[in-house]
Amino acid sequence: MDFLAGKTLEDLKLWLRESGEKEDYAVPLLTGFYRKKMRDIMQIAQLPLSLRRKLAAAFADGYYEPSHLMVSADGSRKYLFSAGEKGFVESVYLPERSRHTLCVSTQAGCRMGCAFCCTGQSGFRGNLTEREILNQVLSVPESSMLNRIVFMGMGEPFDNSEALFRVLAILTASWGLSFGAQKITVSTVGILPSVLRFLDETNCHLALSVHSPFPEERKKWIPAENKFPLKEIILSVGRKGMNRHRRITAEYVMMAGVNDSREHLQELIHLFCGTVFRINLIPFNPFEGSVVRPSEASAMQYFMNELNKAGISATIRRSRGTDISAACGQLGNSLRLSPDCASEAK
Repeated sequence: MDFLAGKTLEDLKLWLRESGEKEDYAVPLLTGFYRKKMRDIMQIAQLPLSLRRKLAAAFADGYYEPSHLMVSADGSRKYLFSAGEKGFVESVYLPERSRHTLCVSTQAGCRMGCAFCCTGQSGFRGNLTEREILNQVLSVPESSMLNRIVFMGMGEPFDNSEALFRVLAILTASWGLSFGAQKITVSTVGILPSVLRFLDETNCHLALSVHSPFPEERKKWIPAENKFPLKEIILSVGRKGMNRHRRITAEYVMMAGVNDSREHLQELIHLFCGTVFRINLIPFNPFEGSVVRPSEASAMQYFMNELNKAGISATIRRSRGTDISAACGQLGNSLRLSPDCASEAK
């Protein structure tokens, strides 16, 4: 039996056509399943009864509940989801006033090997399917409250680009979840071909991991710099000519004595002044085995003030969920859990 979760409009049109049914039924089918959250196909009254029976025999909904929950003192909630032979992945729900954000994973582990990130140091177990990615959004208890989705969890989204683009289509399409594109952000180390495709095909926000403005130093923290240099990414993104509704952010994790010097600040200003980028300063969040510590709050405040003086919009991100290893760069401990451990933790 196949799963409906993760199917696109074209997938269902093809199935209907091959089954001798009208393609026009694909829209009410997926609208009922995704936007109206009718997991039982027999409830979708816009479809003929005979077709509903045929669909119910061919498809299960494909959703499954998280295996484990951890709750932070600040209200953040980290969910553990099974990814079969790939192990487990984590999603983080972040409530804040009227914002209800879910941080979503696209891979079990990560191939990028970034030194500042726990996931990058945990190895790679495999790409998540469209169903496994979408399930995180639709199976957390807070699903109906979500008004922000950020692809900043485990994995490099553009290293799993085909699944990512299909999920983005399902999230934003009128036949899907009809989620506003301006409520979605995708974070990347800068896989340039996929970045440019993303800017062409979607209206979602983009966040680029920077963490050093100096190429040789950035290579140590983000090995992707070897293939996709930061300067080339900045120039290529700038040529696209952004509309005012799309936000392009440079993420800068600040590490004491590593990348928080005046030289780093001046080079950041040199690189980003006059570009479409704004800068988000993020305190380094330690994890088991990490050898650096976060910059002082005063250093981060100084960076922000000087960047703003130079005409670059800059903000400081407050870390959430550090006590449950749910903050930026801390996801990945669940990969060490066995299925038995996860089951016992329910």
